[in-house]
Amino acid sequence: MQQARAIEEAKERLEASLVDTVSTYLTKNPEPLELDVDFSDTGSDVSAVSTQDEALITQVHSLVDLFHHHDAVQQSGVKVRHVTAIDSNGDGQAAVNVRYVYPDEG
Repeated sequence: MQQARAIEEAKERLEASLVDTVSTYLTKNPEPLELDVDFSDTGSDVSAVSTQDEALITQVHSLVDLFHHHDAVQQSGVKVRHVTAIDSNGDGQAAVNVRYVYPDEG
């Protein structure tokens, strides 16, 4: 039960950090944004990117890596499979979505 709570807290921290990171980026770059990062077992793939800002992409990778190194996350085998951030009209309000894969889902 404690492990499940620790995983949920780690997920909440990751998602809040991703929202903060994207919001900070959009404050400095008020333009439409579409970021789609797939994290698979063979590495990550960035697609559908409307930005060439490597710093933003690197920050997303760093936050996901930090999540994956959390003790409870490592023990459980939970992985981030996909991160999407979209601000379709450049108004600074982005939707951020994280999709997780659990060990029994393969």
